Amino acid sequence: MRCNRTVGCWLVAVTLLAASGCRVSLPNNDLPLDSNAELIEHIAYMPYVTADAAWRSLYILKFKQVHQGSFEEVATELAAAGFDLPDLAAGECPDRTEVAAVFHRICDVPAGLNYTLTGLGRYALRDLQYARIVRTPRDYGPLTGGEFLGLLARAEEALQHTGETIELGEEPR
Repeated sequence: MRCNRTVGCWLVAVTLLAASGCRVSLPNNDLPLDSNAELIEHIAYMPYVTADAAWRSLYILKFKQVHQGSFEEVATELAAAGFDLPDLAAGECPDRTEVAAVFHRICDVPAGLNYTLTGLGRYALRDLQYARIVRTPRDYGPLTGGEFLGLLARAEEALQHTGETIELGEEPR
C-alpha cells in the first residue's frame, strides 16, 4: 500500500513538471527604465534574470545608453545590430548558452573552432570561460541575477581593455 502512494506522488510530480515545461518564466513587473544603476540594482534582487532585463543590460553594454522603449523594441534593435537573439517573451528566462552567445558577440571574443563550425551557444560559453569572462562550469539552466551581474561586470572589464567605457549613471536612492 505504501509503495502505491510513493509511486502516485512521483507520478503527480512528473506530470506537473512536464506540464510546466522546461523554461522558467517570471512576472516582468516594475522593471526600472530610467537609469542603468536602477536596472542593475533590480537585477541583483532577481531570482533569475529575465530576457527583458538581460537584453536591456546588453543594450547598455553595446550602445552605452539606456533604452526606455518596450522589450520588443530593444530586441529588434539588438537584432538589427547583428545579434542572433532567441525568441523569448519578456518574462522568460534565457539559459546560460543563450546569454553567452550574445556576450560572445558584444565582447568580440575570438571564436574557437567548435563555435565557428557549429555556432552553438555552449561553445560560445566555453570561449567566454577561456577568456575568463564566465566562471561557472554549468552549460544550461537560467542565470541568477547575481551570476548575470558578475558576467556583466567581467564583460565590462574586458571591454575596458579595448578602451570602451560605460557610464552607470547616478546611484539610486
